[in-house]
Amino acid sequence: MVADLATESLVELLEALAPHAIPAIFGGVGSGGRSKGEALGPLTRSLLLHIEQRNSDYALVALERMAKDVRLAAWHNALLSAVNALKIARRRTTLPMVTPRQVSQVISNDKPANVADLAALTVGHLRDIASRIQNGPTNDYNQFWDLKPSPKPKDENVGRDAILSKLEDRLSQFGIGIPAFKEGYLSGDDRVDILVKYGGADGFPVPLEFKRDIYKANGETVWTALRSQLIDRYTLLPGADGHGIYVVLWFGGVKMPLSPTGLRPKSAVELEDQLRALLSSDESRIQIVVIDCTIPPK
Repeated sequence: MVADLATESLVELLEALAPHAIPAIFGGVGSGGRSKGEALGPLTRSLLLHIEQRNSDYALVALERMAKDVRLAAWHNALLSAVNALKIARRRTTLPMVTPRQVSQVISNDKPANVADLAALTVGHLRDIASRIQNGPTNDYNQFWDLKPSPKPKDENVGRDAILSKLEDRLSQFGIGIPAFKEGYLSGDDRVDILVKYGGADGFPVPLEFKRDIYKANGETVWTALRSQLIDRYTLLPGADGHGIYVVLWFGGVKMPLSPTGLRPKSAVELEDQLRALLSSDESRIQIVVIDCTIPPK
């Protein structure tokens, strides 16, 4: 049985068969029935699915290596999809679970001890803001839409400012002295969307980068800006210690660019999972928060 084989054996079989196998979507049955390549397709896909489900470092490294193998070009999309799924599964099992009590302790804490505390505090409030936008009694989602003549999402900056206003109110009411600066200035005149800072000139900051789900500008998309803008630039801010928060406003994903694996998320949860899967194992200080701004069904 394939399921009983070791991961190493599954990988060896896949690497041996895949160059000669044809995925079903490419196949066409000729007059003589299925070709040898088409016949190998189902077994090859089965091997790939079993490796994806192994949830191990070895499986992930092997799938990433095969996704770059030119001999497996026909399986490129399937391999990238498996890599994406395995990364999501790996992060779900390796990230520590946060209990409601811990969330309460973070939100009620009056002074962050370090930049990690500040990041956790900010994410806690962003999560609560996101929940209230969808589930609160005051229809907060209306702040993100022009409702007449027909519903249309407002500009990204308007949505960002609405979130910033809520965040500032929450941070200031605890008297913890954390100002949230819109478009904080970094070296080289770079500007980060929001810079949350505690402790004055000698304190520590956490940069926040905001994007809409359909963001696309200057060759960048919501998928690439996570790294090119937040990780490679803003988290290098002195005192941030690699911490950063990527906030995406979800309006349903209509006309959203495909992910690097060719997938298009169908919900805010899926988008957050797919963005998180783009992070490497040593980028655990990067937080992803997708805020659902869609109009709830009546």
